[in-house]
Amino acid sequence: MIYNASKNKFLNAQPYASWALDGSDDWKAPITYPSVDSGSGFIYMITWNETKYQADNNTGWEATKSNDDAETKTVYNWNGSAWA
Repeated sequence: MIYNASKNKFLNAQPYASWALDGSDDWKAPITYPSVDSGSGFIYMITWNETKYQADNNTGWEATKSNDDAETKTVYNWNGSAWA
């Protein structure tokens, strides 16, 4: 944690350059966390990709499926309403 003198408290370190503190002093991504429906017996393993966000500010969240057993897993990108 890092001490923030102006807030007179310790805060978690900023996880990515694009993330900002919310009113509760929690770090939030510039794009809302995806709403997902796993539906078919799997879950999405969701991560933030700062490089993708810096290249295109409409992207950033990506995921793989928990049941993907391939050596190189398929990476899905969140388009704001669904995984593509």
